[in-house]
Amino acid sequence: MLVTYKKIKFIKYLYSHFPSRLRFGASTYYSFRRMIQRSQYLSENELKAYQLRQLKKNVQHAWANIPGYRKHWEENNFSPDKLKSLDDLKSIPFMTKEILRDKLEKFSYKKLKGLHKITTGGSTGIPFGFYQQRKNGLIELAFMHELWSQFYPKINLKTKATILRGKRMEGPIGYDPLNGLILSSFDLIPQNISQYIQAIEKYKTPILRAYPSSLYVFSTLIENLGLSIKHNFDSIMLGSEILYDFQNNQIQRIFKAPIVNWYGHGEKAVLAGYCRHNTKLHAFPQYGITEIAGQDGKEVQAGETGEIVGTSFWNYATPFIRYKTKDFARKGTENCSECNRHYQLIDEIQGREHEFIVDKNKKLIVLTGVSIVCGTFTEINQFRFYQDAVGTFIFRYVKTPEIKKVNTAFIQKSLFEKIGGNFDIIFQEVNEIERTASGKMMYLEQKLDIKKLLN
Repeated sequence: MLVTYKKIKFIKYLYSHFPSRLRFGASTYYSFRRMIQRSQYLSENELKAYQLRQLKKNVQHAWANIPGYRKHWEENNFSPDKLKSLDDLKSIPFMTKEILRDKLEKFSYKKLKGLHKITTGGSTGIPFGFYQQRKNGLIELAFMHELWSQFYPKINLKTKATILRGKRMEGPIGYDPLNGLILSSFDLIPQNISQYIQAIEKYKTPILRAYPSSLYVFSTLIENLGLSIKHNFDSIMLGSEILYDFQNNQIQRIFKAPIVNWYGHGEKAVLAGYCRHNTKLHAFPQYGITEIAGQDGKEVQAGETGEIVGTSFWNYATPFIRYKTKDFARKGTENCSECNRHYQLIDEIQGREHEFIVDKNKKLIVLTGVSIVCGTFTEINQFRFYQDAVGTFIFRYVKTPEIKKVNTAFIQKSLFEKIGGNFDIIFQEVNEIERTASGKMMYLEQKLDIKKLLN
């Protein structure tokens, strides 16, 4: 039987009135929140002992059930019996996105309940997919809410937000009875800003969730149009991109609310965010193990820059064990003297940029939300957007060896569904996508002066 949109919305409306603890997955969500709360002030040794226990569990699972990991480790002279202490982590060979992508089925355990496949293009320009259980989303939410609770203590499964994070809809504004007010970051143009403000004033959600780049554009347009917002958010949650000082300053001028920024990625191997006292990123030790490795593969010292390497604790479908993220960061100390948590600090994320492309109407489109559709481009190994003219961009790609001709019509259709059709796309097959000087593989090379287009 066909279920209409109105019926779905009505069901969501009814479900939104359920008590938080009667929601689907509430037991998983609240058990993880309690675990994080109980363990957040453990000593350094206690947290390391916890991490070692969880690491051994994950390694044993991968060794016994996942042929790809077992073969990869045997070829690199590693076996679980060598894991005696947390220092032995370095004897486990690194895992890369390319290895997992090319042999995903061999690196996955699919005899689990509630399994589904996630696709992402990430920030690296490499299409990628992996498996996880549906409960992983609730586990992730528990960690995110514990982070955000430092800034909004009442947060739970019923909390609604104003969301400006790349969702494409039929119009610029939508309302979800379960999640709250949704503002399209694809429609941030002057003629829509008053409507956005009116919607914010109408729903008055306690928190605002956004991409830093999208909220920066929104704040700039509010200021340039001489408008203002009366509603005071309890907190603003910014993630999925670097938050730059110029963005932070602009956003604070308009919204005047506490900001919490975090670092994470779709693979869910590392999650880090602010505490109440400073703007250093605190990596959750209960979420996984965070390393920052230099070019030689060894852990860098505090103050040095290296690649973030993550070991996830909670995905048993496609485990990420010593996974090289291709994101780069400057390492901080191993504890915070202000909040007294023994969490690895990250002083600065250097591997992501806020990235826009500009359509024929000079509208800015943030590419962060495009990454999930790029994960379906299985005929190509890597890609990069290049733009030096308004309304036109080049999509450069490296095809997989077994493909004779890439279906560029499918890629164009998929992109237009996410970013709109006000572009001319030039497809360009290349042999290689060059890295930046620091070894990063950014998926947009933008030559236009974006700041001029905001005025």
